[in-house]
Amino acid sequence: MDFISISDYVKKYKIDKTKLSERSELFKQLYPYYERSYKKNTWTNYITWLKRNKIKHSSKSLEDFKKSKYFHKKIDEKSLATYWLCWADKETLYYLQSIAKDMENRNQNFNRWLFWAIKPQNR
Repeated sequence: MDFISISDYVKKYKIDKTKLSERSELFKQLYPYYERSYKKNTWTNYITWLKRNKIKHSSKSLEDFKKSKYFHKKIDEKSLATYWLCWADKETLYYLQSIAKDMENRNQNFNRWLFWAIKPQNR
């Protein structure tokens, strides 16, 4: 019976780092587009909420807005990568990045398009 050392076992079953780091880099490059679009959407929702309720801007109104249905919680980078975009391969991530750049140049909403485009995959 041969025993394998832990370091040999890890070397044998190690994930290809270039593939892993390339995907993580793509996620890191894609997240700022989500973040900018999120900030713009939140501000627009806040202004709409103020107009509907006929309230002036204040710290109390901001707290009330965060409790309302118009406020959407921000998705952090880790959950965007691991939950929402885990199905995407590298080519799809490159495509999403190009769409994000294009939509930002056209001053359009990337988040609406992104979450509309995410559909269950039949595999």
